[in-house]
Amino acid sequence: MQAYVSRQSWAQQNLNKGLQQLQEAVSGLDQSRDRDTLLQDHYNTFSMPLRFPYQPHEEDQISEVSAQCEMRCEIEIRFKQIQTRLKTVTEETEEAGKSMLTAKSSLLEGIGDNDLESSVGFGLSQVGSNENLTVKPSVARRRANLLEVENVYFTKVKDYLVGSSLVSKLQAKHDLLKEAVEKAEASSGNQPSRFSGKSLCIRKNHSSGNLFHNHKLFSGDMLSFIKASGQQIPNIVESCIRFINLYGLHHEGIFRVPGSQMEVNGLRDAFERGEDPLSERRYDLDSVAGVLKLYFRCLENPLFSLDSTSQLLECCQIKDDAERAAHLKAVVSSYPEPVIVVMRYLFAFLH
Repeated sequence: MQAYVSRQSWAQQNLNKGLQQLQEAVSGLDQSRDRDTLLQDHYNTFSMPLRFPYQPHEEDQISEVSAQCEMRCEIEIRFKQIQTRLKTVTEETEEAGKSMLTAKSSLLEGIGDNDLESSVGFGLSQVGSNENLTVKPSVARRRANLLEVENVYFTKVKDYLVGSSLVSKLQAKHDLLKEAVEKAEASSGNQPSRFSGKSLCIRKNHSSGNLFHNHKLFSGDMLSFIKASGQQIPNIVESCIRFINLYGLHHEGIFRVPGSQMEVNGLRDAFERGEDPLSERRYDLDSVAGVLKLYFRCLENPLFSLDSTSQLLECCQIKDDAERAAHLKAVVSSYPEPVIVVMRYLFAFLH
């Protein structure tokens, strides 16, 4: 009996100790702090992608990048879109936060001492009692309601966390674009204008009458086209990349899901005529990506010349990173300068 009593006392002490630890853990819960701790402990998983800083190429004299009028219009449009979306997402997140707090209060009210006592009392009471027959459905009903409230609470917590993360990301983009727009306005305000101080942004639509060349765009030689047209970046590459940057960075299946063949053919014919169809209206993103892929796929001489294929494959066998980079640089440096300019533009976008 003494051994039994001592074991009972020891078990009681352990229960009290465990209950005290649970109470301390519950009282110390802080959703924001715990989330920040989780993000810090797994920084590489949840961190934002690195920014792509501009670095001048060898012998470049450019020390600062500034947006021209056409790009400024697009930045302002993108800024307004993000501003509108940020407002909507913030309102939805705040609403989810209120619903989460309401569900939390309902959940805590449901987990009361009365429910625990009734369930324990029901388990210890006599099975044949008439009173238990009325208690059993009531307890089961309360448990079902409690489970439903719990599911609602977890759903609202998920919505709130996802919304908060999206708000943070949109807010960062909003602040950066706001700073860029303000700088552009300040720089344009310092320059004299012929239009009574009002800045006008005109989107150019290259027509075939302005292109004095007979070189094919698709299934042609890109180097000859660049030299004949005077375009550093072929208009189709610049227009498609600009369009995808504006509308497609969060589009699922980009460059993987094929677009409408009819729309792709229409865009190809318009670009072949020297027009810029993407400046006038919006198209399906998969079709725009398909046109960009089609252009590079159909080039008479591919972006990476056939002569250098074996050299590039040999570079992949080099294990040392610095040595491999040096060999790659030597191979790419042998390409014509206009091709390297297009490569830098394309891979900056792909990065």
